[in-house]
Amino acid sequence: EVVEYDPSTGDASVVGTLPGGQGLSWLHAVTSADGDIYLFHGFDGGLETDHAWRFDVATQAIVEAGTVPAAYRRAAALGSDGDIYLFGGILTGPIEDDIVRYDPDTETSTTLDVKLPTARDCMAALPWRDGNIYIFGGSNERHGDNAPLTSGDVTTEILAFSPTAETIEVVASLPAPVMNAVAFPSPDGESILIMGGHPDTGYGGATTDGLFFPETGEVLAVAPIDAAEGLAGAAITRGAAPPLFLFGGATSDGSWTVTDQILHVFPFETAGVITSPVLTVEGPRATFRRLEWETVLPRGTAVTFEVRISDESFESTDESPTWQPLSDDDEDGVAEIEQQGRFAQWRATLSGSPITSPE
Repeated sequence: EVVEYDPSTGDASVVGTLPGGQGLSWLHAVTSADGDIYLFHGFDGGLETDHAWRFDVATQAIVEAGTVPAAYRRAAALGSDGDIYLFGGILTGPIEDDIVRYDPDTETSTTLDVKLPTARDCMAALPWRDGNIYIFGGSNERHGDNAPLTSGDVTTEILAFSPTAETIEVVASLPAPVMNAVAFPSPDGESILIMGGHPDTGYGGATTDGLFFPETGEVLAVAPIDAAEGLAGAAITRGAAPPLFLFGGATSDGSWTVTDQILHVFPFETAGVITSPVLTVEGPRATFRRLEWETVLPRGTAVTFEVRISDESFESTDESPTWQPLSDDDEDGVAEIEQQGRFAQWRATLSGSPITSPE
């Protein structure tokens, strides 16, 4: 089946079927420069297919679009040159280290001379504005031979492939090994989110999602979402902070239960304020000496503090007394105050991004 999902209504409807009604798993879908969707490979339960198909979004028709070297569980992504690139994958038995270029205009494919650093499958891949395609994680030959996963079978490597130079290199490492993850542009457009999948501790267990900044090579660990391995997804490019939608997949608890869930990943608010109640100290000549706090500040986030203190009673919503900013020059979560007064109030202003929040 080909399913269309409308984010505005939350409705999902079947709009077509694969040619001949053939059921395939592990298909790879890539949107071309002209807006059509190309489908590659897949597994029909017995053999890997070498077919490519083109789905015309306007007419919702699917037509044959040539062939590619047979393998499934590849990673696929659109290159800056308009061609589509396929990475690695598995045949019956061995895992591939090939990189294949597919030309949508001629519907032909070419296996490049450049290879992946090691053979692998079950990767995530995403093109970036610097012209590179970034490839995340994946599993090695032992998984391809259907042996149980053990430590070292799944990689943390982040690869950068240049379609123009036809070169590939390791540029960073994920927070933890992962396979069958998905990769998306973050809502603020500054990084890549690597989400879902499963680790190298077997076909179950939680993963650590990652945030990769291609411009600096920095990688941050982020809290995992309630996602499944082998899920499909899309970034809806509307607004300054578009949401992400994740579709289906098999659960990552080791049971391989296929799910029909659609996850809507909402971005964080980018600013917020926490204001304390008015604090009261009994007795004369009270002095507030300092304010102490504990924060966790991911990249691109901040928390600033203000206080106001008076001998005269005031309500939390009063405009007076005026707020005074505090300085934490040593960045140790301590600001000296040394101000007399029986009534005090503090205020914290939090700032972040659609994908990161201070705590």
